[in-house]
Amino acid sequence: MRISLAELEQCLNLAFEHLRSEGFESVDSGDLDYYRNVLSDDWSDFSKQPEPAVGSLEDDISALKKLSTGGLVMSAIDLERLAAVLRLLAENLLRR
Repeated sequence: MRISLAELEQCLNLAFEHLRSEGFESVDSGDLDYYRNVLSDDWSDFSKQPEPAVGSLEDDISALKKLSTGGLVMSAIDLERLAAVLRLLAENLLRR
């Protein structure tokens, strides 16, 4: 299965439009910082039990803020950081 970057971008734009229509203007992790994460090498290998790693929303958000102001160069890890923050947004939306 394949999705183009243009299609994915459209989906993200629709997601952000929806979040704004629901009153979201920012993402707040509140008291939540640490979360479980399955590492890239393990997330699609069903032949073994994955060993979860620990991620930090505080670290993710801090790095994304630096990235947004040109203080960092985009990397694959930033996509994982974005995924974590998008997950947080989904959780916040589901709790409404």
